[in-house]
Amino acid sequence: MKLFSKEALLLGGIYGLYSFPLTFFKENFFVSLLILVMTLVFFVSIVRLLFNNVPKFVLAFGQKHPRLSIYLMAIGWLFYFIWIFLILAYILFFGGYFYEGSPMMSWLEKYGENFGNGVVWLLVPSLLWAAVYDYKNRKNHKN
Repeated sequence: MKLFSKEALLLGGIYGLYSFPLTFFKENFFVSLLILVMTLVFFVSIVRLLFNNVPKFVLAFGQKHPRLSIYLMAIGWLFYFIWIFLILAYILFFGGYFYEGSPMMSWLEKYGENFGNGVVWLLVPSLLWAAVYDYKNRKNHKN
């Protein structure tokens, strides 16, 4: 199972690199369709990773852009986290845990924004780790 490997993190980073900027466009049928197709490719690739079948575009991207891959691996976890959080929120919503006045809803109203900001702030140490790793890797290759 390669779901927790560098290929999986690189897949998340590639998905974020190409899909996240599209979310800033106005509601457009073609942009929405492109995001949907990219998301479907992302999920199909995740399933392939579960069966130790790494998509060729992930391997090719990693070989063609090794330094960029380090940084994409450092932020790749965020896009998995976003999808897992959304799926969990839908399960809890349709499971009846989110209703007016529920303890879960009051917790979400009280701490939800801080939780989201904290998750985004976790990108800082991830990118710092990637920068240090990249620096050490380049330094070792020079010798």
